Amino acid sequence: MTTPIPRDGKIDISPNLALVGSGMTNPILLVSVRNVGRLAITVEQVAFRASTGQEYGTVSGPEHGKQFPCVIQPGASERFGYDLGGLQIFATTIQKAVPGAVRVAAIVDLGTGKRVKARAKAVLGSSGAAA
Repeated sequence: MTTPIPRDGKIDISPNLALVGSGMTNPILLVSVRNVGRLAITVEQVAFRASTGQEYGTVSGPEHGKQFPCVIQPGASERFGYDLGGLQIFATTIQKAVPGAVRVAAIVDLGTGKRVKARAKAVLGSSGAAA
């Protein structure tokens, strides 16, 4: 199941979201990286930055999809999936200092050293579970 990005760029993530038909039983956050340039790009890492400035990085790479480094040819795209459990713990830690929903944007590190921030933001709820 793919949810289109609303005009405001904020994606609410439901804790009940499960891709059971695809064999996945835990909710995941998919980060889609598209190469719109003329040359191949290399994705080295994906991190998540909260609206408060803290970053959550993944040491071992995505739990679903291709592993890093990943080369994406011009005009192609790849999806990297992350279990929501780690992001929920990250949000809960932030909420101890700043109550309320936490907005998280993906940050893609390319092989050139450039960092690209996603336009869409995931919104994690105030209870520590995704809202």
